[in-house]
Amino acid sequence: MPLKQLNSDIKNKEFKQVYLLTGNETFLLRSYKNRLKNAVVGQDDMNYSYFEGKDTDPSAVIDNAETMPFFSERKLIVIENSGWCKSGGSDMAEYLSRPCPSTYFVFVEPEVDKRNKLYKAISESGYVCELNHPKPDDMVNWAAGMLMQAGKKITRTDLEMFLGSTGNDMELVRNELDKLIAYTGDKDHVSREDIEAVTTVTLTNKVYDMCRAITQKKYTEAVHLYEDLLALKESPMSIMYKISHQFKQLLDVKDLMDSGYRQDAIMSRLRIPSFVASKLMQQARGYDRNALMQYVERCLDLEEAFKKGDMPERIAVELLICG
Repeated sequence: MPLKQLNSDIKNKEFKQVYLLTGNETFLLRSYKNRLKNAVVGQDDMNYSYFEGKDTDPSAVIDNAETMPFFSERKLIVIENSGWCKSGGSDMAEYLSRPCPSTYFVFVEPEVDKRNKLYKAISESGYVCELNHPKPDDMVNWAAGMLMQAGKKITRTDLEMFLGSTGNDMELVRNELDKLIAYTGDKDHVSREDIEAVTTVTLTNKVYDMCRAITQKKYTEAVHLYEDLLALKESPMSIMYKISHQFKQLLDVKDLMDSGYRQDAIMSRLRIPSFVASKLMQQARGYDRNALMQYVERCLDLEEAFKKGDMPERIAVELLICG
């Protein structure tokens, strides 16, 4: 589904009964989930229900969907990370063929199987929107727009340097833009010196060095680097997110290189600038693929444990660092 159509639905408050948001761009998934919630029910939490995780019970969702809205025309149910659009989901697919007319649904599922019964049901009766990492030019335009809204100007060359150090993950870029805007204060122009002072030539290098130290089991070095990042006012979960993102990118690049892809093709597939692709390719050559896969899975497990409240964020990062 084109974003233009989704934005039009939100603006005009003319909704399909069910939406599926999928893709690899976490920032956009969260943003459009929240925008749909605000458009459909606003701040009316009496008519909003949220289910999350693979343990979600379909019968509980369906029972909730069958209850009428409370003093409102409609209610909204958000189901996130259930995995039903990848495997299973047949009960929900059947229900969506005859849903309660006043109940609306938003599924947020980063990974889907287009052969899946629920995915097909949503495609036929609702909207499916893929929200992936933007192309390099789109990322440049988006970041420039963020700075412009804050009253800041920047040259394209300096902005590309900035994005080269942050990568193409919009969540990370947004966080670094906020730091840059705060650092420059009343200045209306962002200089290269501002970028180097605040963001992440240093930060990115420290994250890469942490990944290398972790895989080489150099725990003392990894702990020192972690403490350096904490001193830079990075939160433990932000550090975890950056490590996870680095491992994922290295794994993607290594897989593409092993499949015979050259730099131009890797740039296109991963939607990253040439200088980022070159740097990642050089780094990926020094890694074992199985080790990268294990650490990607480890990051995901620890992130999930933190989100479920099973452990504090600092403990999650320390477990990753020390194995």
